[in-house]
Amino acid sequence: MRPRFNTGSSARKQVLYTATKGVPNPYENRSHPEGAANLRPQRKIGLETPLVGRFWGEDKRLVFAPPVWYQALVLACLGGGGIVGLGGWLAWEWIPLFSIGLWLGPALFLSGAWAALSMEYVVFDLKSRTYVRREGRGFGKRTRRGSTIELDAVVVYCEQYLLGIGQVVIYRTVLHWKHAAVPLLVTEREQTALQPGQPMNYGSGPIINRAQRYANALGVAFYDNSYFHSPAPQAPL
Repeated sequence: MRPRFNTGSSARKQVLYTATKGVPNPYENRSHPEGAANLRPQRKIGLETPLVGRFWGEDKRLVFAPPVWYQALVLACLGGGGIVGLGGWLAWEWIPLFSIGLWLGPALFLSGAWAALSMEYVVFDLKSRTYVRREGRGFGKRTRRGSTIELDAVVVYCEQYLLGIGQVVIYRTVLHWKHAAVPLLVTEREQTALQPGQPMNYGSGPIINRAQRYANALGVAFYDNSYFHSPAPQAPL
């Protein structure tokens, strides 16, 4: 499905999506050049950082960034690990055991540092149709700037795990750039348990609704691939 733009003055930025039969989904067919490039497994050195999408400034900006609780947890690990490690090294009386401070402090600090180096975010200016993205791996992170013209599609994937008589599925909203010129970005992630006999996309309604809204705001195509299994598009090492 490709977007069809409404050029009316009252809905200039609105994008209408049609479910026309026969229109290929490049992210479903691996033989399609665009789909083959974007469905190639990727590896990321770091954690799969949770991101959430939110509109800022009367819907003038669309931001995908770690939630506030996650950022606070990272800061707590960095700050708490540093304090506990220093207290253990200096044998502060409020540290229960000298040995706890020596190993627990550095462990907390390193876990926070690993999480901080794994974080990514992207900010879209919906008025100027530009974006700023902080991406990369480990110490090789960089800030990338570009235009929304470079974007190709928003796709919802489903990863399935069979557990006993039930199944666990992970829904992911993924933002793709044209021809995979820029690494894809997993913008949202949801996990749910399904009962036997329920289709894989049974619980995908909320994330699909949000993904469609993001695609409309960015002016790109939207594809729903939640009805079949897809491996993690960007598996952490």
